[in-house]
Amino acid sequence: MSYEEKKIDHVGLFIYVSVFFLTFVVSYKEGIAARSDFQVHEALASRISLHNIMSTLYIYPVWHILVALTTKLVTADYQYAGALIAACFNVVTVVITRNILIRELCDKISYAGINIITVMTVFITPIYVPWFNIQPILGQGSPTIWHNPTSNAVKPFAITIIYLFVLYYRKFRIDMNGGLKYLIGIGILTAVSCLVKPSFVQGFIPALGLFLAVEMIVTRSCALSLYCRLAIALIPTALIVGTQAYLLLRYNVGDDRSGISISFLKIWQRYTPNVAISVLIAVAFPLYIVLLNMKNIFENKLMLFSVVLYIVCFFEFALLVETGLRERDGNFGWAYALALFVFFIATIIRFVEMCSMNDKNRKANKAFLQFGSILLLMHFMCGVYYYVICVSA
Repeated sequence: MSYEEKKIDHVGLFIYVSVFFLTFVVSYKEGIAARSDFQVHEALASRISLHNIMSTLYIYPVWHILVALTTKLVTADYQYAGALIAACFNVVTVVITRNILIRELCDKISYAGINIITVMTVFITPIYVPWFNIQPILGQGSPTIWHNPTSNAVKPFAITIIYLFVLYYRKFRIDMNGGLKYLIGIGILTAVSCLVKPSFVQGFIPALGLFLAVEMIVTRSCALSLYCRLAIALIPTALIVGTQAYLLLRYNVGDDRSGISISFLKIWQRYTPNVAISVLIAVAFPLYIVLLNMKNIFENKLMLFSVVLYIVCFFEFALLVETGLRERDGNFGWAYALALFVFFIATIIRFVEMCSMNDKNRKANKAFLQFGSILLLMHFMCGVYYYVICVSA
């Protein structure tokens, strides 16, 4: 039975319900865990007055407003409401991810395979090496993070915006006047994502510029109309981010002395004994797939953009440091975590495409593909272990 013929997607519905339940459980636990970001954001949500909303908002208020509304609608406490909203956002991420996988891989893998990969993307983390990193993700970053609700809330925006851009870019190369709906979607969703958490935009905008510069060099052409259209679509985003930066710097003064400085690996080195090893175990699978596809990487726009996004967010996290009371938070690492998620999705898609190829060299490449499968399975199993730790700790 084809994807289109499945009028009632029972397996998909089961996956979504299961993800909702699993996310709710871990999010509720995080709401009472010591030093969890859930407590901080739930406290911010509790300060929102629906009668005087504009004067009680945080600079990226979407998650907090939804939690505050939920406490009123279902008469729940903020811990319960926070877990409920976190579960909803994670289900949206899974729905979007699964539909991207179906769209890209429907003729290359079975329906069951799509569902298995979808489940794996929920749990993927860095490879856990107990004698190196005591905690599974601390110091490594991770595409899956359970303790920060706003990072998970912006994740569906991140994967959707990047995929819309790739669709728009593919369409533009065929028809310069096509794909307007994708462009409008990029503009709207990118602006809204700033109000969910601006971390994604901080990596996406410079990555978009770098990607277009790379494409200009590779194709030896300058698509001025493309650059102008994207710039116009992102004007609302620029205005929102500029306002957020102004408010953050204006209202965090005095003893805080908020700002941004440059210091190579200053924050990263506080959480890992060796940054290079931490990076390697975080991106073992996607890096391996990229190395196998170096000859044709410029042909795969989704994978190429994920690589560019990862590089940009890597250097942002490695170089930029918030000054003041927020210095130790490592907030530039949230964009890096989102980039990891996109990096995994893009390389998983490419990996499945490689496995589906029926060419003369398939036997010779079988060992390479089997090793890739082992790496991906290790990322998944370590992610399951990380989930168990979060729930049971």
